[in-house]
Amino acid sequence: MTAFSESFRSEVARIARKENKEEMASLRKTATSQRSEIATLKRDVKDLAGQVRSLAKALEKALATAERQQPREPSADSSTGRRRLPNEEAAHSSSAMRRWSPSGRRFT
Repeated sequence: MTAFSESFRSEVARIARKENKEEMASLRKTATSQRSEIATLKRDVKDLAGQVRSLAKALEKALATAERQQPREPSADSSTGRRRLPNEEAAHSSSAMRRWSPSGRRFT
């Protein structure tokens, strides 16, 4: 009876492995496709993050350029931050025109 029980056990184990093999094959296939999809999504996220960084840099550059091109308020004294008196504005308006170029840079 020992030979029969060993033979029976080995046969049951073989059938169980055969059934598990089929189930595992489909699970492996699913896992492989999911890993591939995850890798694709990671690449997409990396590309999009790079685009966000480049757009943020471009936005900062555009804002800095726009800020430099924006005309300054003529009634404020830029060196002290105080407002000029009306007679000081008239005195400095002609010299301000000579010192500033249209692009906002000072002439030397």
